[in-house]
Amino acid sequence: MLTEFENLGKPIHEILTIYPKVIATGKDAGKTKYFLKSFIPFSSGNEEVQVYVEGGKSAPEEIIRQLWVYKLIHQYGYHADQIDLEKSVQFGTEIGTKSADIIVYTDATKTTPKLIIECKRPKRKDGIEQLKSYMNAKGAPVAVWSNGADSIILYRPYPAQFDDTLFDLPKRGQEPKDVLEAKKTLLQLKKDFNFKKILQLDFGHFRESRPVDSARVANPGGK
Repeated sequence: MLTEFENLGKPIHEILTIYPKVIATGKDAGKTKYFLKSFIPFSSGNEEVQVYVEGGKSAPEEIIRQLWVYKLIHQYGYHADQIDLEKSVQFGTEIGTKSADIIVYTDATKTTPKLIIECKRPKRKDGIEQLKSYMNAKGAPVAVWSNGADSIILYRPYPAQFDDTLFDLPKRGQEPKDVLEAKKTLLQLKKDFNFKKILQLDFGHFRESRPVDSARVANPGGK
């Protein structure tokens, strides 16, 4: 199940647009392929991606990618012009050998990467080291690995090593330090808000203000 996307405010089938096309020519002539409309164009210019072909392969990772795009825009406030899909990543002198699934930039100029997201099909567990290499190559401080059910947020406060101190992604206009400060505030609130003590005081007050009728407790029906 895609538990990562349970709180998007809409069922997944209402968020995504998937439609069939019957192939007219070529080796797949007569087959029905299903395509997913992308929320933003891919770096190649494509505005749709194949997710299933009758009697063939499926690509659930593409569904996960589009749900992340929707989440970035609607929950984290990023604009479509801040996001690249399937963007080539350069490693040293090599160009175009790998592509990042999603890159989010600080603004529409797309000069400073802020987040990188790697999407895997459900049950896949690989790809963490690959994601770290993308972070190094692009200089992005935050990245997410996700298979739709599980996710890991990586944070690299350059030049320090990777860690998992972020409990959420920074929204548009936020920096990782803002998320860290929010976490500290939340932990402090939990520390200050002693539920056990409050419950003890509440029940103590209840006992003092309303003496318990032991006979009534023993025989609530009054018989």
